[in-house]
Amino acid sequence: MDENDNVPAVSGSLEENLILLVVPVMPGHIVGKIHALDADSGYNAWLSYELVEESHGPWTVGQYSGEVSTKYPLDESEASKIQSVLVLVKDHGKPQLSATATLSVSLMTSGQAIKTDTKLQMSSESIMPLVDSINI
Repeated sequence: MDENDNVPAVSGSLEENLILLVVPVMPGHIVGKIHALDADSGYNAWLSYELVEESHGPWTVGQYSGEVSTKYPLDESEASKIQSVLVLVKDHGKPQLSATATLSVSLMTSGQAIKTDTKLQMSSESIMPLVDSINI
């Protein structure tokens, strides 16, 4: 029988977990996904996801998928904000082990998104984009 001796490993750096979200969006809009693995086997490697108390806000997370989505509509009044979504990733072993992941969501209007994209394209330097994806 496998011993539960491995903590869930969350993949992605802070830059990779930055999401540009163009508002308005409706409830249930998938913003991003937390990716995690557990090196244990069997039941000890099963993972579940939940929001940490302080980051509830307009977000929800799929208990077994790790998909972060909107709980209610977000409109232009929410633009120009960066919100942190703190997710707890737990395995199902005994003792239960866990890790946390942070998804930073930058809310902006379509006009702001176009300006951001233009700045990235016009740069003559070789840069690594900080945006994992733009969800519209």
